[in-house]
Formats: sequence, structure tokens, C-alpha cells
Amino acid sequence: MKNRSAESTLLGFYYQFDKTIQVILEASDENSQITVEGIEDVDIKTVTEETAIQIKYQAETKGTDSVLRKPIMLMLEHYKNNQLKGLIYHLYGHYKNNSTVKTTFDFPRIQKMMQYKHIIKGKKVQCDFLVQKSISQQEVEGFLKKFEIKLSGSFDEHQKHTLSIIKKEMKVSKDEEAEFYYNNALKVVYDLSIKKGLTKRKITKKEFKNNIDTKEPLFNIWFIQKNGIDKYCKILHNKYFKSSLNTTKKERFFILPNDNIDNIKNVIYAIEEKFYKTANKEIKSGAPYIIVKDISKQDLISLKKSIYNESKIISDGVPFLGADFQIKVITQESTKENKISIKIINEIQLQETISSIQITKEIYQFYIDKKEVVSAIDSTNMQINECKNISQIIKGS
Repeated sequence: MKNRSAESTLLGFYYQFDKTIQVILEASDENSQITVEGIEDVDIKTVTEETAIQIKYQAETKGTDSVLRKPIMLMLEHYKNNQLKGLIYHLYGHYKNNSTVKTTFDFPRIQKMMQYKHIIKGKKVQCDFLVQKSISQQEVEGFLKKFEIKLSGSFDEHQKHTLSIIKKEMKVSKDEEAEFYYNNALKVVYDLSIKKGLTKRKITKKEFKNNIDTKEPLFNIWFIQKNGIDKYCKILHNKYFKSSLNTTKKERFFILPNDNIDNIKNVIYAIEEKFYKTANKEIKSGAPYIIVKDISKQDLISLKKSIYNESKIISDGVPFLGADFQIKVITQESTKENKISIKIINEIQLQETISSIQITKEIYQFYIDKKEVVSAIDSTNMQINECKNISQIIKGS
């Protein structure tokens, strides 16, 4: 029972996030201001009007008047105290008996709805919200002219609608492309919702689209909690590594977080398998460059030794024992003769190596903590849970 309740609560959060994404992307004016967690769950302000939307997902609960009472009560009280602002109020949601929920209201219905029994110190006490708040019939009727209840489909239908809006607004056709933006959109909405101060929770459609249309995927615990880390890794694979190697010659750099040697080695082998390609008498794609952040000198030596002992030919830019790092050595092309399939450099050598290469470069930086990111590098940055996620992203499995 507790698990079902927790799942229902979680779906309620997603439902609210999805509706917020829909509201922002469906705004007719790209400069209309939307406030996340404002007067209600979402506020929309245009030049001519302001709408407050309260969002409810209660698939296990019937939308009876006693259930509808609380959200309407909150809106009615706000109207009572802010009549001159001319706000429009929407209750948006899904209930167990969605098809039979009555969506029309008049004063007698509201009057009856607002009379209820409340337990105080173990005793049932008759309450009348309209009397308690001194809300007149005229004020109720004025509120009802501004109020509307809107019912939506099931959770899955609702989410499909969110993805279809994302496809339209971000001009993409594939589900995997829409999911990349959806992951980012969830992150942007969540980050807005927890900011302190109303002004910091405001965003326009134009700003929102710019924020989710980013080179760097936004690591989103909400997306991962619902869909799992495997789905997140699959989305990143489809976005960055799904396509086959093209004929354009490129040098690829992979910046990895530190971990135990076996885990790092497995990731390096996944990268090598994907990007070091031979065909007949030529190398179609040369050895990728590997950088492991914050690895100790001794561990780096152990890593290289372990790889070498497994019959891999690596280059670290040092031509002989005791020599300094040499750019011409590390940038030497992979050939059928030298069989160099992996190049390993450290953080200090990274910028010098990148600067010396004149052909197209692709730099991928994986990190667990944002503080680990090398900000001076023009790279595609991907946040992960743990090092092994990198293999999943590279392979797509």
C-alpha cells in the first residue's frame, strides 16, 4: 500500500512537471512570463491577462465535491483577496472517474461544497468556509466567471502529449530526439520550482527553449527516477554516438572521472572498440585520446601497465624512459604497422595536445560532480551516476 501511495505521489509530480512544460511551450507569445510554483502551480502572464493553474493527478481518487473542495477553496480565497487583479483560475487534473466529474458550477453547488465536518480535538465540528472567510454570494458568482475545471487524459496519454508538443516546438521528428529535450525540460522546470523568490521562478517560452536546447544534456534525477539510468544512457548514446563513423577525419578526446583501474579500463576498451577502426591496409579511425581526471601518478602507471599486459598498443607521448612528454609522439597517427589503438595523456598535457591538432576535434567530458568539469575545454559534457555508465552511453546498451 505504501509503495502504491509513493508511486502515485511520484506520478503526481511528473504530471505537474509535464503540464508546466506544456503550458510554457504552448504559450502563443514567446515573451509571455510563466511563473513556476507561483500563486498556484503555474501562473501565465500575458499583456492582457494572468492565469493561475492548480494541477492535480489523482487517478486512484474520484473527483467528488469533497475532493475538489480544497483546491477550489484555495483559489476562491485568493480571488476574495485579489478581485481587482482580474485573474483567471484553472483547476487542471485527472481523476479516477474523470468522465463523470461535473465541471459546471453555480452558487448552490459551491455553497454546499464549502460546508463540511472537520475533526477538532477528536470531535466532529461543522464548518462553513464561506462564512468563515466572509465570502458573499456575489463574490462566489464573480469567482465562477473566472474559474474553469479542465480534465485531462491518463498519465501516459498526458506524457505523450508533452512529447508531441516538444517535437513541434523544437522541430524534431524522432521520439529519441524529443526525449533528449524532455529530460532537459524536466530539469529546467524542477530547478525553477525550488528557487527562492517569485521573480527567480519566472521564465518565458523563448528563454525556456534556449535553456533546453543545449549541447550539454542536463542530468535530471527526476527523469532517471522514473525511467532508470539505462534509459538516460540510451538517450545520450542516440544523441552523440549512434551514428556510424563518417569519412571526415577527426581526433577524439574522452575525459573520464577517476575510479578503480578495472572500471576505467573497461570504459577505455568500450571507447577503443567504438572509435578505433581498421579496414584492409588502412586505419579508418585512429586511436582515441583518454584523460582520467584526478588519477594519481602511480595509479596512472598501473593503468597503462595493465592495458599493455593485455596486448594493447598504447601511446603516452613519452618516447623513452626519462624523456619529457613530446607532442609529435602523442599526435603520431595510428597505422597498421604501429598498431596504436589507445592514447593516454594527463590533464596537464590535454590543452597542449588539443591546441597542436589542426583537424576536427571532438571532446567528450564525463563527470559525476559538476565541480570536476574542465571549464576551459570546448567539450560536450555529460553527467553520470558512476563510471560504468560511460560504457553504456558509448555502446548504447
